Amino acid sequence: METHFFKNRLYSSTRRILIALLFVFVIFAIVFFLIKYNQIKVKMENNIVYILDNSIEEELNAKMSKEYSAFQIENIPIENGDFSEKTIISGDTIIKKVISQKSEKNDMADSFLTHLRLNNQLHTDTISLIFQNNLNNNGILAISFVLLGYDEKTEVSGDTINYPISYRTPVLIRGFMDDVTFQGLIYYNPLSIIKMIPRYLFISFISVVSFILFSLFYLSKKSNAIQPNKILKLDNGDYYIGLIYYNRTKKILRSETKKINLSTQPAEILEFFLDSVDFTANKEQLQNKFWQTSSSYKSMTSAINKLRTHLIDVDATFVITTTKGSEFYKLEYGGEIE
Repeated sequence: METHFFKNRLYSSTRRILIALLFVFVIFAIVFFLIKYNQIKVKMENNIVYILDNSIEEELNAKMSKEYSAFQIENIPIENGDFSEKTIISGDTIIKKVISQKSEKNDMADSFLTHLRLNNQLHTDTISLIFQNNLNNNGILAISFVLLGYDEKTEVSGDTINYPISYRTPVLIRGFMDDVTFQGLIYYNPLSIIKMIPRYLFISFISVVSFILFSLFYLSKKSNAIQPNKILKLDNGDYYIGLIYYNRTKKILRSETKKINLSTQPAEILEFFLDSVDFTANKEQLQNKFWQTSSSYKSMTSAINKLRTHLIDVDATFVITTTKGSEFYKLEYGGEIE
């Protein structure tokens, strides 16, 4: 008997713990995914800058392979060994500049970039195509544009009206005279970043939530089987009459705080109700089964009243009812005890 009460309390306690655990886990998961989302977003945006720079180099290298003889570069060291005078000869145009020997600029590429500017050959079309292709190859689902600036002019590689820009790269200053600027304009959907979150994290989250929900469903089913308004027969033949446990072998009615040992006849009458359809007992059948004397009706009502008293004493929510002139008694839900 104690085992069933313990299990019922354990089911309820475990359900409350699991609900609290589910709430905490979901909050933790949301915070974790927001942090992960932001980390991937920052990493992606930093990578976009790198990809733009490489796309510019790729475009310049491709054009230089076709126009290597179109311009010349001369470096003349000056007295201060840290600097040199650099000269670009592009057609009839000669440009000179003193630059640091420690400069990290790609002399050939940046000089060629200035050569393209001087000859009005600098445009965003192919750079934009290379940039977009490199983004795709790196798994970045975005729509890109390149903003080119030189001679106080700007040129955009496409129409950005229908695309709210999500991210602008830092301005990349290029060219021999720092005379050319590039900037990447990126539109991406938040789903693009979500798709970059490792799949195993989603699988782990869904698995844990599914396990908790399944456990809650199982415990709810077990716990809901025992209700104040239900009579439940257990596998061992015992019963829950509402929240009252009836041990058929020991003839004991028990609540969590009270216990009554039934004598043989009240126990057999109770079992007669429990074993009958709809927990209903025909009065004539009761008399014939338990009493064979002329005073059988009086004995029956006395025994029924005694059983009613036992149910009340253990705070049962079920009562034995009948109506005047009725041929039946019924064990039915009578409402919860206050």
